[in-house]
Amino acid sequence: MQEMKPTNSQNNPREDEVAFFRHSNAFYRSVLGVLGGGNPTKSIDADDIANQQWPDLTPEGIELAKAEAEKYFSTLDPDKDVLFFASSDQVRAIETGKIYLDAARKKGFQIIERKQIVSRLQPRRHGQELAQKMEAGDIKVLKNLWRNIGNVLAQSVFNPNAQINKGALRWDKVDPAFRARWESARAIVEADPQFSSSSWGENFVKYSKAVKKFLPEITTARELYDKDFANLVRLAEFGLKKVRDSKMQKNIKILAFGHENYLGIFLEDVMKEKDGIKNCEVIRITETEKGLKAKFRGKEALIKPKDKSIDVVQG
Repeated sequence: MQEMKPTNSQNNPREDEVAFFRHSNAFYRSVLGVLGGGNPTKSIDADDIANQQWPDLTPEGIELAKAEAEKYFSTLDPDKDVLFFASSDQVRAIETGKIYLDAARKKGFQIIERKQIVSRLQPRRHGQELAQKMEAGDIKVLKNLWRNIGNVLAQSVFNPNAQINKGALRWDKVDPAFRARWESARAIVEADPQFSSSSWGENFVKYSKAVKKFLPEITTARELYDKDFANLVRLAEFGLKKVRDSKMQKNIKILAFGHENYLGIFLEDVMKEKDGIKNCEVIRITETEKGLKAKFRGKEALIKPKDKSIDVVQG
């Protein structure tokens, strides 16, 4: 028998969703701080997370987030929808989430308090403390929404030149053999005629497999997709299950703020979008009789709940 779409207590079809947003335009101060520090090849650690500085969004990023928040909330109704906020532990994501949170409050949306949701999802203590300091304590900071992909200098091989220059790279702190490998990998990325207009995410999807031959320290776009996109799907499944169990009459919208690195393969292979997800763009995930459905730029894809394989739906 076909599973019926969940309904609320008034027997109306539910319109719950998980809305995944990429953070707004940022300075990436924590990343650039490592590149310009005493150990550019380190990973971002708990101390780096706890000591992040804000604002990290650029002035343009702040205005973009405000505009996109208005656009998103224009599709919702405070009388019918309640909101829950989640974020990675990176300040650029928390800061973006806070802009949306503040806009939602001004519009009269009910916000589900973070402490109301008890879950098995792994919290990020340092990130949650940071959110409290940023007066964004109702944003639940989750491990699932950011992947620490290790060696910061290795990952910077995909950065646009402007970001590399801002970092004031401390090559005097880098092993010469590593620098030689980095420069060989960088030459692959810079050989692309479109390099000057490409984003980190586009370069990462295109060249991470080739770059790994010189920098085995990196995780490729495919490796991130295989593991972390599945984690994002599980997060959506878990959130929507919580929604079903809540018995709330209003629709619940879960707004999750994260990053582009684990989405590139999904967007290119499935959605046929080769330029990745732009700042503040949103992937909207809903539950259907056939499983989860993702919607992005007017296109839709069904994500099968058992094996996480994906069927494209014309939309």
